[in-house]
Amino acid sequence: MRSLKKPLLADIGVFAVAWLVRIGWMARWGSLHHDVDLGNLRSVRRVFDGHERLLIEAFAGNPPTPSPQAWPSAITLHQGLGLFTQDPRAPLLLATLLGALAAALICRGVRQRTDLAGGILAGLLVAVLPEHVAWSTSAIPIVHGSTALVAAFVVRPTWARALLAMVAAGLRPELAVPAMFLGLPGLAAWPIAIGQLLAFGAPPENALLPALQVNLPLLGMIGPAVLGLALLGVRDRTSGALAALAVVAHIVGSSFADYGSRHAIVGALALCALAGWLPKRAWLSPLLLAVLLVDTHQLADAWHTRPPPPQLPSTASGTGCIEISDEPPVPGQPRPSWVAWVDGELDAPCAVWVEAPEHGEWSSRGLHDRAHRMHTRWELAPVSTDAPGHGRPWKQTWRLMTGPGVPPGSAGGL
Repeated sequence: MRSLKKPLLADIGVFAVAWLVRIGWMARWGSLHHDVDLGNLRSVRRVFDGHERLLIEAFAGNPPTPSPQAWPSAITLHQGLGLFTQDPRAPLLLATLLGALAAALICRGVRQRTDLAGGILAGLLVAVLPEHVAWSTSAIPIVHGSTALVAAFVVRPTWARALLAMVAAGLRPELAVPAMFLGLPGLAAWPIAIGQLLAFGAPPENALLPALQVNLPLLGMIGPAVLGLALLGVRDRTSGALAALAVVAHIVGSSFADYGSRHAIVGALALCALAGWLPKRAWLSPLLLAVLLVDTHQLADAWHTRPPPPQLPSTASGTGCIEISDEPPVPGQPRPSWVAWVDGELDAPCAVWVEAPEHGEWSSRGLHDRAHRMHTRWELAPVSTDAPGHGRPWKQTWRLMTGPGVPPGSAGGL
């Protein structure tokens, strides 16, 4: 009995820490969600925007038509939740509990294969993993699907692993790819993923090569660079598979024009688990935890909080440039996507991109990640800052100076 008590207490402790970080620190005990009026679109969009708003409609009893923006399983989940309560904090509570459950499951799975200290380290890393913490506050089934997949790796019965893999693919079809690491049970995810794509369509088309060219170097989408130390833990078949899973998750995510941290969550979780195999945890553990805590603190400051206008002097001209967007290719959008610029489809000597306050906040729209891609993969020079005030949003115009898609020599003649 005593031998079972410590591991169980470790799992419970990790779960408690992870949940408090998510609901108390990041989500501020639901204070923002509490004031949402589900009958007022403006009030809803203040917290639930983008694809998340479709799931809140399902929660409110008005389920949307299933689509790549709202898969039927996610709609059903939130519609069912709405049968019990109409408190707008309910989707938040569900997401934070599932996010915390992922930390506890990884703690359990790793300690069963290494030791108790390794499991606790892996679980605590997930507990404070910045983007996982933030996405644990969203109704979009990022943590819902990834937690189901994590559970599939931890449970023992083959039928349960297959069922959880199917649930994961039902919530996020792309999770069928990492589900292959389960072996035969992972195959059960593929009919679910393919069936949904055939029935409800796929996300907007994008050119694969330009997407990979720009996104593959964005290793930061997986998580803070310090997580790379986890690769030192590769020592056997299981730890090697975790490293491979992180690589595969990044490659799959990089194929999306709208690649963001949400697509790489499984890869980040794999690296956190891999840290349980680190040989010198005594000094690496504090370092890993400290860096993740700092990054989570920074993300918490940006969580649904828009920054003030930048104070930048103009250093470049936008004359003759074409304005591109940070969005993936979407039919009918007013400005061409950055993908078209990289692919050479646009006849223009230069390009500019306009950044707005929503690019600086963390929200389920993922604009925070889009801005990160623009700032990381291009050298940007400020063209102009428009800060009208009086409640009107500011705009910062940047010219793309160097990077993918920029013609050689086009940065000259400023």
